[in-house]
Amino acid sequence: MWFAISLIIAQTPGAEAPRFEAKESLRLTQQAWREALEDRPQLVTLSADIDRGNTRANQLQERLRLLETKAFSNREWKAYWERQVLTARAYANELSHASVPSGAAKAKGLRDWADLSTRKIANQDVYLEAVVTERDALENAIDAMEQVDDARFGQEESGVLTSHQNPLRRHRRHLDDLERQLKIQSGKRVLAEADDAMVERQIESTTILVKAQTVDSQLAQEELRIAEQQSEVGPEPADPWSQAYGAYWSKRAEEIRTKAQALRLDLKGQTRQLKAYQIERTLVEGRIKYRIGRIEALEQDVVEASRLGRWAQVALDGTVDWSQRRGWQVMLGLLLIAIFLKIGLVFINTLGKGIQHAADDGDASHQSAGEQRAGTIAAVLTGLLRIAAFVIAGLIALDTIGVNTGPILGSVAILGLAISFGSQSLVKDLVNGFFILIENQYAVGDVVEIAGQTGTVEQINLRSTRIRQLDGTLHVIPNGSISRVANLTRDWCRALCHVGVGYGSDLNQVEAIVNQVGETLFAEEDWKERLQDAPVFVGVTELADSAVTFRVMATTGPGEQWAVVRELNKRLKEAFDAEGIEIPFPQRVIHTVQS
Repeated sequence: MWFAISLIIAQTPGAEAPRFEAKESLRLTQQAWREALEDRPQLVTLSADIDRGNTRANQLQERLRLLETKAFSNREWKAYWERQVLTARAYANELSHASVPSGAAKAKGLRDWADLSTRKIANQDVYLEAVVTERDALENAIDAMEQVDDARFGQEESGVLTSHQNPLRRHRRHLDDLERQLKIQSGKRVLAEADDAMVERQIESTTILVKAQTVDSQLAQEELRIAEQQSEVGPEPADPWSQAYGAYWSKRAEEIRTKAQALRLDLKGQTRQLKAYQIERTLVEGRIKYRIGRIEALEQDVVEASRLGRWAQVALDGTVDWSQRRGWQVMLGLLLIAIFLKIGLVFINTLGKGIQHAADDGDASHQSAGEQRAGTIAAVLTGLLRIAAFVIAGLIALDTIGVNTGPILGSVAILGLAISFGSQSLVKDLVNGFFILIENQYAVGDVVEIAGQTGTVEQINLRSTRIRQLDGTLHVIPNGSISRVANLTRDWCRALCHVGVGYGSDLNQVEAIVNQVGETLFAEEDWKERLQDAPVFVGVTELADSAVTFRVMATTGPGEQWAVVRELNKRLKEAFDAEGIEIPFPQRVIHTVQS
C-alpha cells in the first residue's frame, strides 16, 4: 500500500525529490511488523469495582473471574510482545540493508522497540506471578467458606426456655446452646483465619502487581519516547515512504499516550488497594483474637456446666421441682397402673383356670388327654399374656414419669428385626412349638419318644419340650429339632405279652388257660377300668430253639399297657405252674447214639 502511495506521489507534476523504491522484502517485513503491532489484545485492569451488595462468596467468585481474565490477557500480551520482538528485528534488518532515507536511525528505533518488547515479556511474567498468588489465596478462602456453612453462623437461635421446663431439661438445653455457640465461633474463626491468609497473599500479590505496573508505566514512557523519536526521524517532505513512516509512528504515539494514562490510573488504584489490604489485615487479626477469646470463654463455660457437682445440683433441683409440680400426678398414675396390672393378672389367671376347667372331666384321680392339652395351652397362653401385661404396664409407667418411650419402641423393633435375621433357629423353635400346641401332638403327662429319647412330658412351651426318662434323666429338646414324635399314651394302647412253653406242651390247653386268665383279669373291678377288652390268646409267633412262643394281646386305656403286661405275665406264670406246663429256658440236649 505504501509502495503504491509513493508511486502516485512520484508521478505528481513538480516533484523534484529523489524517489525511493521499496523492495518486496522490505514491504513484506513492514507489513508483518504492522500486522503484529496492530493485533493488540484487550487491556484488562484489576482496579475494576466489585459489587459490594453481593454476598462475600459472590464477591470472591467475581474477583476470581477477573483474575482468570487478567491471567488470560497477560498471556496474550506476552505472545503479542514476542511477535513484536521477531517482526521488529526482521524489519530493522531490512531497513539496514535497504536504501531508505535515514534508514540507520529507523533501524535503531526498531531495534530499541524490539529490546523494549523483550523487557515487556519479562514484565508479563511478573504480572502472572501476582495474579497466580492472589488467585490461589481466593481459592483457599472459597474452599474454607464451602467447608463452613455460613448459613449456620449467626442465624441459629437457642430454644425458647419456658417456665414449665424442669431443671434437667433446662440445663441440657443450656449445654446444647453453649455447644452450638462454640461451633458457631469455631466456624467463624476458621473463616477469619482463611480471610487472614487470603489478605496476606493479596498483599503479597498486590505488592508484586504494583512493582509490575510501575515497570509497565516506565516501559510505556519508553514506548512513547521511541514512537515520538521515530515519527521525527528523517523528515524528507518529498519522500512519500518516509512521510507515511513518520505518520504511522505519530498515530502510534497517540495510542501509547492513552495507554500510559490508563496504566498510571491503574497503578494509583492498585496502590490504594494495597493500603486497603493492609488495613483489612489489621481488622482481620483483631477478629481472630476476638474469636479465640470467645471460644476459650465458651469452652470454660462448657467445662463448668459439665462438672459432676453441677449435674448433681441440677438433679437435686429437678427432683424438688418434679415433686412440687408433678409428684402427686405421677404417684397417682403409678398407683392406677399397679391396680390395673393386678386386675389384669387376676383376669389372666382366671382365664387359665377357665380353660382347664372347661376340659375337666370330674375325675380327680385320673388326668385325661383333654385335661393335659388344656393345661399345656393354659400355661403357655397365661405366660404370654403375663409378659404382655408387664411390658405394657412398664411402658405406660415410663411414659407417666416423663420418659420418652418412642426410642424404646424403636429399639425393640430393631431388636426384633435383628433377632429374625440372626436367630433363625429360635424362630424355628417358636413356630414348631406353636404348631405342636395347636395340633395337640402331645401334652404334659404323655409318654413320648422324641429325638431318640423316651420319657414322660413334664413341660411344653414355645421354645422347648422337657421329658423325663424312667431313671429320672431330664431331657430339654428344642422344638425346632423335633421332626418325628411317637406318642405312647394317646387315646388307647395295646398290651402285648410274649410267652414261651415247651415243645411238649398241649397248645390247645395253653390257649384255654390263657383265655381263662384274661377273662378272670377283665372281670375284676380294679382292672376292668384299665382294660377295654379281655386279654386273649392271639397265636404262635415263633418256634424258638427252646420254646414255642405265643402272643397274648389286650386293648387298654392310655398309659395302662405296661401295668397290664406286668399283671398278665405274673398270672400266666402262676396258671402254667398249677397245670404243670413248663416255661422252658435255653438249654442244650445231647443224644448219645450207640452203634
